[in-house]
Amino acid sequence: MRENHPPAVSRHSRGLTLLELVISTGILGGALLGILGTLLAVQGHNQSAQETRLAYKACEDTLERLLALPYDEMLAKDGATFVADLLHPFSAIGAVEVQEMPGAGAEMIARVTARIRTSGETIRPLDVSLTTWRHRR
Repeated sequence: MRENHPPAVSRHSRGLTLLELVISTGILGGALLGILGTLLAVQGHNQSAQETRLAYKACEDTLERLLALPYDEMLAKDGATFVADLLHPFSAIGAVEVQEMPGAGAEMIARVTARIRTSGETIRPLDVSLTTWRHRR
């Protein structure tokens, strides 16, 4: 008569021990935390780039409006301020600087600058400026 013996089972085919599960869960959790940290850093850099892009756009729009003015009116805008809408709910105050100086020959030229500076109290520190030149015609 034959005896029925259960087949020999190796230790690995029975499953994982509690220690192996804890270690693998810890490794997986650490990897997920690393991925999450990377995603948060990328999001912060994207927000920073978008704020800078919006600040440049505000300066560009301001310069375009100034250059559309008659020359003497543009000169009178020295020291004017403008509001730059950055990422909601933040905005920044920009300043205009217009300096007239002699150009080639007897003509006068104006250096026109629009600048936005933030101190970083509400958003990250930002310093953006655009400058252009205009001849008196």
